[in-house]
Amino acid sequence: EELERALQKYQPAPIVESHTDAAVVEPEAAGLDLSIFNQISGGDEQFIADILETFSRDGMNLLDTMRQAIVENNAGSLRLAAHSLKSMSAGFGALRLADLSRGLEMMGQSGEMTGAGEVLDQIGGEFCRVAAALKRTLKPGRSEAGDGIAEGVGQISIE
Repeated sequence: EELERALQKYQPAPIVESHTDAAVVEPEAAGLDLSIFNQISGGDEQFIADILETFSRDGMNLLDTMRQAIVENNAGSLRLAAHSLKSMSAGFGALRLADLSRGLEMMGQSGEMTGAGEVLDQIGGEFCRVAAALKRTLKPGRSEAGDGIAEGVGQISIE
């Protein structure tokens, strides 16, 4: 519930085309390379549950930190938070999310933050897709949490 409310803040625009939830949250559609995640999880269900919770919680905290850094025009804080999200995302095989985060990290590093809010919106939307895809793919028998996120994902503009 808390994750779903927090994710609502990062949904940029209503969807332009009609997509089914299943199409939106497929691993490939979310830019996921699950082979990376599968290597570190070893199929341990408790580890998977713990790591998904950590990904969701820490990811939302980093999104909030980046949003605040942009509001305060704090390039250093933006760089650090974007770097952390980039690394965490890459570790989960969320390569598109890592790439977007790297772009925001570079903006923070250069101090040129024009357009950072728009990039953060893209990152927030991608984070929603990744979280939903991970939950549906890695915990298919427990889809209640994933369903709530997937419903929110349907509101993200795919361009």
